[in-house]
Amino acid sequence: EDAIDMIGEVGCVQQVVMFTGPLAVIKTVMRDRNTSSMSAWFTVATFLSCSVWTLYGAAITHDVYIWGPNVLGLVAAGAQLFLFLKYGLPPPSHPVDAIEGVPLKSVATE
Repeated sequence: EDAIDMIGEVGCVQQVVMFTGPLAVIKTVMRDRNTSSMSAWFTVATFLSCSVWTLYGAAITHDVYIWGPNVLGLVAAGAQLFLFLKYGLPPPSHPVDAIEGVPLKSVATE
């Protein structure tokens, strides 16, 4: 029983670190008023995944090791979604040649 609890606690800590990692750029996003340092698709995927796992853990298994970290992930993803709503999506980037630093689009059209 103690080993199961320990595994559950380690898993919870790992999930919380993974879900809250993108929040490290909040200061940069707010200072620059630009979300280009965040991934919109990862944020949406995290929000949806955490929503489903929170519901599953709370309503079906009643397991805090499932719903606990996912609630925190849901809050973290919600904060990121708020930043996208406030500052908008980043402008699309064009591929750049790593050697010359020239946008590949301009090279292809010449």
